[in-house]
Amino acid sequence: MKAAMSAQDMLKFKHLPGLGRFILENHLDEFSREQLDWCYEFSLPLLRLFSNLNNEQVFEITKKSSTDLLLVLISNKAKEHLDEALAKWANNKHEMIGRFDVVAEDITLLNHIRQKGLKKWILKYTANPEEIIALNNEIDDYTFANNTLSTNTYINILTERLERKSNQLLEAQGIAQVGSFEWNFVETSRDNSPEMRKIFETEKPQSYEEMLEHVHPEDKEKVIKTLQQSLVNGSYSCEFRYLVNNKEKVLWTKAVIHYEDEKPVLMTGTVQDITERKKTEQSLLQKTIELEVSNSNLEKFAYVASHDLQEPLRKILMHTDLLINSEKERLSERGKGLLEKILSSTSKMKRLIKDILTYSTINPEQKKEKVNLEELLREVKTELEYLIVQKAAVIHSENLPAASVFPSQIKQLFQNLISNSIKFSKKDQPPVINITHTILDPKKVADKKIAPAFTYLQICITDNGIGFKKNHSHEIFSLFKRLHTQKEFEGSGLGLAICKKVAENHGGTIEASGEFGEGATFTIILPQP
Repeated sequence: MKAAMSAQDMLKFKHLPGLGRFILENHLDEFSREQLDWCYEFSLPLLRLFSNLNNEQVFEITKKSSTDLLLVLISNKAKEHLDEALAKWANNKHEMIGRFDVVAEDITLLNHIRQKGLKKWILKYTANPEEIIALNNEIDDYTFANNTLSTNTYINILTERLERKSNQLLEAQGIAQVGSFEWNFVETSRDNSPEMRKIFETEKPQSYEEMLEHVHPEDKEKVIKTLQQSLVNGSYSCEFRYLVNNKEKVLWTKAVIHYEDEKPVLMTGTVQDITERKKTEQSLLQKTIELEVSNSNLEKFAYVASHDLQEPLRKILMHTDLLINSEKERLSERGKGLLEKILSSTSKMKRLIKDILTYSTINPEQKKEKVNLEELLREVKTELEYLIVQKAAVIHSENLPAASVFPSQIKQLFQNLISNSIKFSKKDQPPVINITHTILDPKKVADKKIAPAFTYLQICITDNGIGFKKNHSHEIFSLFKRLHTQKEFEGSGLGLAICKKVAENHGGTIEASGEFGEGATFTIILPQP
């Protein structure tokens, strides 16, 4: 009988308006509290939307909802109200609930809770047996119609959502040039997405044999063997060349095998056209090779040029020095001054050439060695002894450990950083240099571009010198970068660039920090096996 009635007929009531008025005028708070308690008892999924509210706020929302329901029943406009509410839901215009927030369980549970709540008050409203039966029937009719209309709306929303998702998937496949397929081994049928057919440039799904005809002859055996293996191990992954319409494509197929009774029955997967990606990879590889050759040639040129320039410079220095010493009585003061300038400039050029030669020859060596860094530091102190004594420098170190390094390079790094700290010391204060170390785990260096390792050795070299401005902390490692003039501090501008290259050759990093007038700290991190 109910199935034959229209929703409009089902939602016109004789007795329900009176029950609604009775509850609204006399028992609204109690009715609302019961509704909320049952929502919690039945774990209504919609409650998750109100998890950020306190109990009183949720109750006020429930009370308003109960009031709206009872007013609808009193006015006997249940059908009009349901149509309006469902339209708001379908068009995503509900004040508190989004169109995709509701699940099927919300519909059935909420209607059951309202049905249960209304029926509870029947006996308190009337003792008339005929009216009790009529009210039960009207509440059932209201619940049935509400369930039916709400479920239909929910199905329409889901259908639209699935269609939209399907369209989005097809659009995504087109953008990524990825096609999807199903291959039923039992029924020997295939189902391909539009993008799949576009990749293979065919109007209909191909058979395996038809597809194989277009595979590059040199790749056919690989495709066949990979398929045979996939039937055993359950997964398929193969890159191959595909010939179609006088073009060669590079395709990548990835799929899984589905089994029934331990027999393969279905393959589902994707095919991606990676032709352009492979061209880009090949181009990048070629450019990388060319760049490596170019860098190698530049390093060789720098080495040869530096090496060959040293001999004529040595002669210029020697003859200039001879001229000054042997002919100084015959030279005018102006002549002596000019020769002194020649000697000074030639000495600077010699230092520059030496540093260029050092920089160009610092490359990763064949094998790292386990060496005692404290011993290396002692050797550096010995070689810098004259400079250390001259400046009254104090160098503290805390028993540096043994480490796996390229010894000559780390020695060069220590020498450059220590001489740098002494050079850039304050005029009225002897340089004090502190060298400390720490062992780090990989988590501590996760934010750095550094080679993977089990542990890392961090070495900090701190001085009390003139420091530098914070915005110079990165650029001081650049080639020929100078923060001061030659008149203030001599140097080639290559010392810290050499340190950076040494750290990078070890797969590590070097960073600088400091304050202008407050000293500087250089932090080296080296991967350790």
